[in-house]
Amino acid sequence: MTDTIQIPEFLVRANWTPEQVASNEAAWDSVLKNQTPAVAVEPTTSGKRRRTAAFRDELAGVILASVADGADTFGKIRKRVGDRYDDAEIRIGIRAAKRWTRRAKRTGTRAKPSLSHFYARIESQGRRYIYVKKGA
Repeated sequence: MTDTIQIPEFLVRANWTPEQVASNEAAWDSVLKNQTPAVAVEPTTSGKRRRTAAFRDELAGVILASVADGADTFGKIRKRVGDRYDDAEIRIGIRAAKRWTRRAKRTGTRAKPSLSHFYARIESQGRRYIYVKKGA
């Protein structure tokens, strides 16, 4: 079972004639010529993001969670969300978070988990934001 496989003579490139080498290079040139060039895609900056309703609602959820965790000023919210959003987007999220938003909280036990729903929003008192919860 230790027999080696015999490689056919035409597959050994060391034995190729100059005509075979040239035809191989011409074949590869035609293959490479037909490939589509790679297009460089610029990464989008945070300011170029589309500000849709879904984006606004997602951002309102991030803002609500930040204020509930104690980030009660604009600077603390900015620090909490990091470089993901710029200042204009954070303001959009704050404006959206001032409306009542339906949220869910995990309740029950590990064996029988369930969700309880409640409404939450933020209110501004001067420069601070306060988390207000209704229901549950």
